[in-house]
Amino acid sequence: MTASVRAWCKYLPAAAWLAVAPAAAEDEESPGSTAHSVAALAGPALATSTSPGEEYRRHYREALANGELVEAETAAKQRLDLLVHAGGTGYGVMADALADLAHVQGRRELYVPAVANYEAAIALLEQGEDRLSASLVEPLVALAGIHAASGRPELALPVYERALHVTQVNAGPHTLGQVEILDAMTDALEATGRDAAALQAVDRMFWLYARAFSPDSEEVLPALHRKAELYRTLERYADERNVYREITRIIKSRRGEHHLSLLDVYSAMGRTYFHDLDDVYFRSEPTTETGETFLRRAVEVTEQNPHATWQMQQKALFELADYYTLRNVQDKARMRYRRAWELLSADEERLEHRRRGLERVVPLLGVNLDPVANFGYRSSNEETDPADYQQGYVVARFTVNDRGRTTDIRIVDADPPGFTAMETRVRQAVRRLIFRPRYVDGEPVHTPDREFRHEFRYRAADFEAFARE
Repeated sequence: MTASVRAWCKYLPAAAWLAVAPAAAEDEESPGSTAHSVAALAGPALATSTSPGEEYRRHYREALANGELVEAETAAKQRLDLLVHAGGTGYGVMADALADLAHVQGRRELYVPAVANYEAAIALLEQGEDRLSASLVEPLVALAGIHAASGRPELALPVYERALHVTQVNAGPHTLGQVEILDAMTDALEATGRDAAALQAVDRMFWLYARAFSPDSEEVLPALHRKAELYRTLERYADERNVYREITRIIKSRRGEHHLSLLDVYSAMGRTYFHDLDDVYFRSEPTTETGETFLRRAVEVTEQNPHATWQMQQKALFELADYYTLRNVQDKARMRYRRAWELLSADEERLEHRRRGLERVVPLLGVNLDPVANFGYRSSNEETDPADYQQGYVVARFTVNDRGRTTDIRIVDADPPGFTAMETRVRQAVRRLIFRPRYVDGEPVHTPDREFRHEFRYRAADFEAFARE
């Protein structure tokens, strides 16, 4: 280590000093097993246009582009070693080398050294420039992303906040440079259960676009789509539909009534009505509600737009027909399935789609059964050791009729035998399954001998108490 480098090192914050593993010693440990050295990094000069290690950097980029992550990490470490021993290369160059190493370590899910090296790069830039330097934004966002990827969104949030603050200081409070940060921040807020704050972040994205362009411009569409997706995650389906209505209005005004970009919007709007499908089982009269409206519009777009492909037509017809099947509106479902059958009968490529989509049953509505056979029976208040659980299974066989419903449900295998409470639970689950019925020559038919297998864990006490009920 040169004297000038040693002199510079006293300015480096203690938090930036990392465990050292020189590239020359990498034969003794796997690449990335520890964070690379930042004990002697650079002279106080700012980055220059050329610096040592450019050959290693080119190798790093080539390896990264080819998905050769171990090779990329080795090249990044070799470049960093060379810069450390060269000395005087500048804060920017050394910070860039550390960020390169941290990036590939993050790709390899080596999160601890990645965090340490991003923090070291940030510390270098703070020392060489200042704490509000615009060059801090990229490593800050990357560091926050590593925290989020490693399952620590609570650590990512303050880093995203700082990146936003630095961006606003350097480019103003209305810069679009905040959008990418806000988008990533929304995920972290959602992951920490801060739903209201996540919605506020999405609203900020929208108004940044709206101010830069206009509230009716196509540029606001990504933010609106993001907001709709967030509402879906929060199960706020009415709010999700309202956002999609705004998206539809903008697309129609800018691109026309039958633009292909409306297909995904109508499809998403139709799916917002799928959340209440449990009501299907308790209705004496079938209903279609308003989900039908949007799915029919998607079909109309594929019929009216000459640029629509047959794959788009197939998707729209299947979604509408499946919706009718789920709602038990069989006449309308069969009409759309028959149209899809005709569409997919034109050539061999389409016939393969017909075989996968219509010539066999396709699950539309499944069930999630508890993997533990817990029926509420307790012999005592003591906790049960996991070792006390045993493995069991129940196999039911059934027929899918021409309406996509299950009939002729019977238990054909079970272990342990005679666990009647679990067998009843499986029968009830199978009864709730809904399928797209199998078609032959354009007509729906019954499909027998379908099987449903449920594996579960149970306690001897549960079996004894409920085996013969």
